[in-house]
Amino acid sequence: MERDKSAKLAIAEASAKTDALNAKAAADASASVALKAKKIADTQRVRADENTENAIRKSEELQIQLAKTHFQHGVSVYESGRADIGKRDLGNAWRFLPKSHELHASFEQVLWDRRLVVAEVCNRMQVSSARTVLAYLDHLLIQMTRRWAGKS
Repeated sequence: MERDKSAKLAIAEASAKTDALNAKAAADASASVALKAKKIADTQRVRADENTENAIRKSEELQIQLAKTHFQHGVSVYESGRADIGKRDLGNAWRFLPKSHELHASFEQVLWDRRLVVAEVCNRMQVSSARTVLAYLDHLLIQMTRRWAGKS
């Protein structure tokens, strides 16, 4: 009996040690899995940040290209006698271009030049309505363009 008790006690102790070792192994494995998951999450976060930065950079590049396209179109349309469309495109080009871009000041200068023409005509004609002046300028530009086209 005594032997059975000591055998049962030894089996219980061995079982307890085995359970403790299994629990420690499971905890170690869980910690290892958690560490791997953290590394994967960190890597994915870095890639997401890089993708976001690339998308922002690409968006800015496309916005600049759009502004340049509007500017070129605005200048050519303005010179062809359709001043209203040209001014609209020039204004869009200026709005689309980021203020920090090197061409922003040049685009703005072109707009100011157009506005100064309107102001000068207003002063010469002594007209208070800019709309009347713009209509008159558009008419003059169309006539001048037709004359130039006839001389070419």
